[in-house]
Amino acid sequence: MVFLNDYQKLVRSSPRPPHFSTANENSPHVNSIHYVKNAYYCFDGGYAEDSAYCYFPYKVVDCFDCDFSFECQLCYQCLDCQKCYDCGFCQSCLLSKNLRFCYFCRDCEHCWSCVGLHHNKYCIYNQQFSKKDYFNQLKSLKKLPVQEHQQRLQRFSRQYPRRQAASLKSENSPFGNFITNCSNSYWVFDGVGDQDCGYLYQSKFCQDCFDCDQSYKGELLYQSGAGGFNYHCGFIDNCQFCRFSCFLENCDYCDHCFGCVNLQHAKYCILNQQYSKKDYLEKIQAIKKELGWYRLT
Repeated sequence: MVFLNDYQKLVRSSPRPPHFSTANENSPHVNSIHYVKNAYYCFDGGYAEDSAYCYFPYKVVDCFDCDFSFECQLCYQCLDCQKCYDCGFCQSCLLSKNLRFCYFCRDCEHCWSCVGLHHNKYCIYNQQFSKKDYFNQLKSLKKLPVQEHQQRLQRFSRQYPRRQAASLKSENSPFGNFITNCSNSYWVFDGVGDQDCGYLYQSKFCQDCFDCDQSYKGELLYQSGAGGFNYHCGFIDNCQFCRFSCFLENCDYCDHCFGCVNLQHAKYCILNQQYSKKDYLEKIQAIKKELGWYRLT
């Protein structure tokens, strides 16, 4: 097709930014991350502060080596944890603090190497202790190397059944995993606050979006890559605040653009060429007919 060939030529001939990020402060060596401060080596997230070596963080503070963490503080080596404080080497824990080497614990405090506990305190390997005995036990446990505790937890966790999916406060959202506050969504993974969506990965607060990856607060999107605050767009990547546009790459604040690269605050552009509104709409109809979209309009 002529349009798709011309668009690919434009993409290949256009320079690409070294990283994709927005409104970051003192945050070197980051990519695809937004609104972070004093972050280092953090990727695919936003609103992180004083953190390093994190992947897909969201609203984390003083966290290191954490992946898929959400509203956590003072955490280290945590995976898929939400709203946790001062936790280390934990996975899939929620609303907890002062945990070490725990898996799938909810609303727990001061626990060590526990699995599947809810509303517990001062437990070691799921065994209840008094506060005094708990801290006495920790003296000897802390002498063992980290690898030993990790191996012990792995063997211990095999004694307990595992849920088919890690879903929290989500409604009518089947066949997904690691989702929070999602509704009427299908095949969503690592999503937060998505509504009426399907086939999403690492997206947050999207609505009526399908086949999207790393989208933030998007609405009516299809085949959208990393980006945020886009509306009624399709086949876009690394774009922000774009509306009624298709086939965009590295564009910001564009409105009614088609097949454009590296544009900002543009309107009625096709293949980076400016048109009047009337000419734009006429050419778009011809392009849609070439793409076979005329049957959908």
